[in-house]
Amino acid sequence: MTRQDPRDASRRKRPPAGGAARLLVRWVLASVALLITIHIVPGIEPSGSALGVFAATAALGLLNVLALPLLIVLHIVTLPLSCLTLGLWTFLLSFLVNVLVFQFVGALGWGFQVHGFLPAAAGAIIMSVLTTVLTGLFRAGRERP
Repeated sequence: MTRQDPRDASRRKRPPAGGAARLLVRWVLASVALLITIHIVPGIEPSGSALGVFAATAALGLLNVLALPLLIVLHIVTLPLSCLTLGLWTFLLSFLVNVLVFQFVGALGWGFQVHGFLPAAAGAIIMSVLTTVLTGLFRAGRERP
């Protein structure tokens, strides 16, 4: 039987700590992205308080998760069309679902209201880009072991 070196334990990958803290940070970053989006895109107006923006961000995340099974089924059903368009249809279908979710949450009036399809499309794109950038900046600013 071989004996393990005690230094090997320190070299092993540790599981990520603070799952709830990471979720909270991502939620705050997505809320900041939504606030910026509300003020950038014409046709999207703030409504309610900043607390409503946090609720809207939670609703966006929850509805995106709930729309995922429908999106998977649609991708499977439209697979020939996706192959024919070299994946462009998959991108378009995902984009349309994102826009519809954004417009639906805007219709709820929690933090923002959307007036039309084009502002919803611009808002979905800008919020996605901002959330990705903010999350990347936050990760880059942290010290990694």
